[in-house]
Amino acid sequence: MQDAQEKIGPEFGDKSPPPELDTDNSIHWSSLAYDLGLQGLAQEIAVNSTLDQADEFHFYLNLNAEILKLADPQIEDEIRQAMTAKLGVSLNLELRKQDQLQVETPRLFLQRRLQEQREAVIEEIKQDSIVRKLGDAFEAELVVSSVRKIDETDIPSDDA
Repeated sequence: MQDAQEKIGPEFGDKSPPPELDTDNSIHWSSLAYDLGLQGLAQEIAVNSTLDQADEFHFYLNLNAEILKLADPQIEDEIRQAMTAKLGVSLNLELRKQDQLQVETPRLFLQRRLQEQREAVIEEIKQDSIVRKLGDAFEAELVVSSVRKIDETDIPSDDA
């Protein structure tokens, strides 16, 4: 059996891999877990798991004990079916208990990436020449807690 970051074979169809697969067919579980089209409890279990091992026909996901208790056979089957549909190959899925997860879950990966992006934007705002001029002119300071991402649906259109 191969480690999760090794090649998993050519059974994935055309020559251009999906975004969750690298050009060498390495699995990027942090992307794949969110791209399975799961909802509800199945989605939460997937994004709070870590990929332990994978090959052409088997995926082994690690979960902490509390989350594993929530994964009944129906949920496990829902995740397996979504993975089969996404990857285009029939596979077996095994959920395993691991007391301490050794790698970052997709949920933690996403939270970290969002925080890193937020910090980069805040730094960019602080370094902006206009922001600095306004700060100097009005003795103003950036209130970091007020910086948030704008949802495009919150912006009124010109049609209104």
